[in-house]
Amino acid sequence: ARAALTLYEAGGDPLLLDRAEAWVAVLDAHYWDDENGGYFFTADDGEDLIARPRTIVDSATPSGNGAMVGVLARLYYLRGKESHRQRAEAVIAAFAPEVGRNFASLPTLLSSSECLAGAAQVVIVGEPGEAASQAMLQAAWQAPLAHRVIQRLSPGQKLPSGHPAAGKVQINGRATAYVCRGPECSLPLEAVEDLTAELAA
Repeated sequence: ARAALTLYEAGGDPLLLDRAEAWVAVLDAHYWDDENGGYFFTADDGEDLIARPRTIVDSATPSGNGAMVGVLARLYYLRGKESHRQRAEAVIAAFAPEVGRNFASLPTLLSSSECLAGAAQVVIVGEPGEAASQAMLQAAWQAPLAHRVIQRLSPGQKLPSGHPAAGKVQINGRATAYVCRGPECSLPLEAVEDLTAELAA
């Protein structure tokens, strides 16, 4: 799901966004711990085990629960569904006591929580493949930000009503970018230099 979201941000194929959301729905249906919150490592319709593991500690690979907070955060920003944000917050709450006991082993959870709390949302409105749009996309990826969520829109394509950039449009027929932090967005940015400066602010 995380890979699909990254590819969506890079290429703008909406099928990838749908695919990521469908995978999350499978996790919610078969891996969610209704009693304690968080996700089990095994499905409820899989092999019977003495105990179903449910961890938050990173090891050789990132923790599944920590990674899911990041996936849910990005889906919330991209789709504007409160259910994704609420589920991410539920995972954080389920494992919050671990932060006080052993925060050094929880970098994925901590990083994903920071993404949920305040990722910069970059919305680029312009024709797909247009040189100006591609230049803005490259600037967004190159900005020194720990957490950014990139949304590429064709002229006339609409964002969810709850998105802070909902209703924002292309200016003067040129590729236009908006940078949103929380509920507020920048003025329309028509030059790559202006987008770079806004992202560095």
